[in-house]
Amino acid sequence: MLSVLEGTEEAKRIGKRLERLERKWKTKNPDIYHASQELLFSSQLFSSKGSILDNLREKFGVKLGFPRGFIYKIIKKEDIFDVAFYLDNLNSNIRDIMRRTIIFAGIPESEADIKHLWRLPRLPTDLKKINRDLKDKVESK
Repeated sequence: MLSVLEGTEEAKRIGKRLERLERKWKTKNPDIYHASQELLFSSQLFSSKGSILDNLREKFGVKLGFPRGFIYKIIKKEDIFDVAFYLDNLNSNIRDIMRRTIIFAGIPESEADIKHLWRLPRLPTDLKKINRDLKDKVESK
């Protein structure tokens, strides 16, 4: 999903463009305008303007007047997962286990994929110094 960060100049331009489109729908495509207003007022179903536009796009397609590749979703900074902050705040044992998981198995799909790693010995800081026995043990688990 491509989105633009709220508060940026690009987000402001998108907001203005959507306002122009809404005015155009009101005068030239009342069916689209009324559908958008209904979705806007039924906010319990849709949490964001992006969700409303997704629904309209599904229903009306090219009649909306969006140019090809138009990015209309605007997200808040707190909705972005900050990997660096997350890893910096983990305790060192958990960080070491996650590092081993990613090195040997790729990014896990669920916690169940890594439960067996809790029993593995601690890896050295410099992974180039890992001995063959330890590498085989980690790979076999």
